[in-house]
Amino acid sequence: MTPEHAIATEMLLLQAEQEIDRLKAEVALLKKEREQEADIQLRIALKADHYYMQLQAIREAAFGEVHGIMAEDLSFMSERE
Repeated sequence: MTPEHAIATEMLLLQAEQEIDRLKAEVALLKKEREQEADIQLRIALKADHYYMQLQAIREAAFGEVHGIMAEDLSFMSERE
């Protein structure tokens, strides 16, 4: 191998190592972003579940009130007869 070939080979190896380091850093950044996104999705799911439970409680309360009014109306109607 000539000195020129050796220098060219060393330069290529150095470039390859730099590219590997750059890709490792990019992968680490992507992993961090993925973890952050997973955390956000979990928080959204927990909030959605919380709001769904509140909505269910409101529906149950509303249904109970409507059901109570209907029962009162029916009892009033049977008393008139």
